[in-house]
Amino acid sequence: MAVALGVLLIFVAFVLVFMVLAYPQLIYIAVTNAYRTNSGLVNFVSGFNSWTEGVARTLSPIGWIGTSINNALLTAAPTVGYIGASLGGLLAPLAALDNMGKYLVLQNAAAWISVLIVMVHGERAGKGYRYKK
Repeated sequence: MAVALGVLLIFVAFVLVFMVLAYPQLIYIAVTNAYRTNSGLVNFVSGFNSWTEGVARTLSPIGWIGTSINNALLTAAPTVGYIGASLGGLLAPLAALDNMGKYLVLQNAAAWISVLIVMVHGERAGKGYRYKK
């Protein structure tokens, strides 16, 4: 049961990753539509601002942790940008496909990934069930 759930979760994660790769504006459109259609979400985010100010005042003595994380992210940003630009060049043909082509690529990739995960799991877990005669 746990293996099936794990395979299903990995499959869903890969589907979401490939959807974002095939349609990069998906996250932006989903977030903007959520803000437009849900006033409760807007109120939650605006109320969250005053809460974070209180947390920032409370945790100011250990602010060096956040500063070090921020500096590490700023140092890694050019490399991540370079990797993103490289992947963008590789994925440009995928983004140029029509909707049917993107769907077919997504389904093909999801099927191959699921099959490979099951095969690898079968190789690793199957060895424990073999008995020597």
